[in-house]
Amino acid sequence: TDQTTATEVIMFLRELIANYPNLRVPILQRLSETISEVTLSSVLRGCLWLFGEYCEEFELIEGVITAVLTALRPLPLVVEDKDAKDKKEASGADGSKEKKQATVTTKTVVLADGTYGTE
Repeated sequence: TDQTTATEVIMFLRELIANYPNLRVPILQRLSETISEVTLSSVLRGCLWLFGEYCEEFELIEGVITAVLTALRPLPLVVEDKDAKDKKEASGADGSKEKKQATVTTKTVVLADGTYGTE
């Protein structure tokens, strides 16, 4: 499958980067340029691990961070609920106004005895 092949490619790149230090920077630069095209989570995790493990030069780190943020935008990442989206669009089309529900905010605090509590 595509996922298996892509994961094997990342493992191959890991071996290349680990065994040939002179190829690290060019491989990581090219990987950062193509990170926005990665759609499989396991492959993305492998890429992020490679970046974290082997990026040592400031310029490379800066380029990788910029590329990753560009690929992930818009932030925050939120999984869309299709049913909620459909309901929202339907209610907007009807022109009906929904009442806003009260928002409850809790805060985790450390108590005097060292345990955690909520406020």
